[in-house]
Amino acid sequence: MELWWYDCSARALKSTYRNWTRPLFTAAAMNDVDLNQLVPGDLAATSDGVHIMVYLGQGQWLEADPDLEKVYRGQVPVENEWFNVPVQIIRWKQLETPKD
Repeated sequence: MELWWYDCSARALKSTYRNWTRPLFTAAAMNDVDLNQLVPGDLAATSDGVHIMVYLGQGQWLEADPDLEKVYRGQVPVENEWFNVPVQIIRWKQLETPKD
């Protein structure tokens, strides 16, 4: 709830927004991401920090596509332009598995 209250940009999420996120790795494109490294809820921010996508699991991503003017659910590989730009994969710290 606090995230929605304060609102944030893809750029802020990429930069460990309020110390709530952690960068995992970068990829040349979302279509190239190794899905075995992801958990549902992980984020992909475009390298320019203007667009964000959420991993749903089983190869599916959710994004609000400005060109389509709607929320788009895509299964990789996708022919959508946002899936073919460099991204940084980010994880909410709350989704991390505690280390013993």
